[in-house]
Amino acid sequence: MGKAIFSGYGMFITQEDGKYYINYDAGGITNRDVKSEISEEEFNKAKLSEQDAYEVIISTQVRDKINC
Repeated sequence: MGKAIFSGYGMFITQEDGKYYINYDAGGITNRDVKSEISEEEFNKAKLSEQDAYEVIISTQVRDKINC
């Protein structure tokens, strides 16, 4: 796992080899940790507010076909 560079709003963001990853628990009956690559723009957005972090998580779920 890379270096955690932001934590808040129910998620944390790591950086590995110059790439950003958002990490969160997808919930449900059991814990399911999810790690998705995000752009620098999404990284900057996710830090702004809980709503922005939620929007980034939803966009990664659609992109990665998670919970669809």
